[in-house]
Amino acid sequence: MRVGDGEMGDRVAGLARRLGHRHRDAFPAAAAPEPRSWAWLAILLFGTVAVGLYYAPFLDPNWQAVVYIAIEAIAVAIVFASLRLNRPARPLAWALFGVGMLSTTLGDVVWYWLSLVQNVSPTTSLADVFYLGEYPLLIAGIVLLVRARPDRAVVLDTLIITTGVSVVVLEFVVRPYLESFTGSALDLAVLAAYPLADVALLAVLVRSALTGNLRSPVLRLLVAGLAVLFFADVLYLWLSQINPDFDLNTSPIDAAWPMSMFIWAAAAMHPAARTELSSGGMNWIQQNIARRILLAGALLLLPATLVVEAASGANGYTPVWLAASGIIVVLVILRMESALSVARHSEERFRIIFEDSPAGMAIARAGRIVLANRAVRTVFRVGGADVRSISLTDFVAPDHKQDLIERLESRARGVAPQDFETVGVRA
Repeated sequence: MRVGDGEMGDRVAGLARRLGHRHRDAFPAAAAPEPRSWAWLAILLFGTVAVGLYYAPFLDPNWQAVVYIAIEAIAVAIVFASLRLNRPARPLAWALFGVGMLSTTLGDVVWYWLSLVQNVSPTTSLADVFYLGEYPLLIAGIVLLVRARPDRAVVLDTLIITTGVSVVVLEFVVRPYLESFTGSALDLAVLAAYPLADVALLAVLVRSALTGNLRSPVLRLLVAGLAVLFFADVLYLWLSQINPDFDLNTSPIDAAWPMSMFIWAAAAMHPAARTELSSGGMNWIQQNIARRILLAGALLLLPATLVVEAASGANGYTPVWLAASGIIVVLVILRMESALSVARHSEERFRIIFEDSPAGMAIARAGRIVLANRAVRTVFRVGGADVRSISLTDFVAPDHKQDLIERLESRARGVAPQDFETVGVRA
């Protein structure tokens, strides 16, 4: 049948459209990459400038209080707005962060009202209820964000680091306060709750750093904000003990709390918040020296604290330090046993795979057989006890030995090894 040029062109065009349609159905187009968002960086910069404005010399105490509360309120609003604008992977966790930040903001409202309007500064007040309410909310939020189940090594490392830091907090924060305490039992309970809450926050912080994916900028921001909060709390408690006239309003420490809020707000608006923060593979802190430095530093805190205690001439807490030393020793022993257990299980798995493999496998060092599996011993009819006395060339036919020797010598010189075939001979 003859087909005109016009008709042929129409048929070819129709066939091309059908093929193209089928091709698109079989291989759908890749999704366009999400546009980069720098809103989180703008939030950090805005928070830094706003916190700096709080220390402007032209502001009187009343306006300072207004600026401070406004800064915190903006950070809280950003976290709740991120639930709709950024749509993070775990909205409940971020909502807990927002509620915790709101609790601190309400505490500041009460504190400023009592100190500036009522002209009173009680040791404990309703503000402490809001302040202490922040900690369980933040802890619950970070636990939900990093939901990876910690292994035994992570638990022991967390306990070692937390115990070491707890000794320092007890020596330099709690002990001075107890020695000069003259208030009521309620005051004692409330003020003792702050260092306990900080220690719990530190434990969750370390656990998240060891189990989460620290390559994620969101987790880095969260850890940084929690670290700022922890060190600000401890430093404030310590300075208020050694200096009764310490003025928080004029101290740079007062900037740490709203700045930590803006760090969390930036994390909530970061595009990476839409993904999980649990580690998908080997974490960087498990690959380099950072983890060992953390453990070594925590272990050195106890003897350093004992030296300070002895130099000050106070011996009332010696039983506490001895108990802490015993706990540290037990944790270190358990940590070593855990590492040895992991090594033993790893070696056992390797031996099972190596020995039971149907493929012949052997390990040689400097041309001498170190280990050979059952398949090799069966093919070459050698016993397990005789393997170590055999050279690698003893398995090779005479005409191929020189080629193998040359390959071994080139490998010893650093030349990259290549796969090759040779001819073996039975014993």
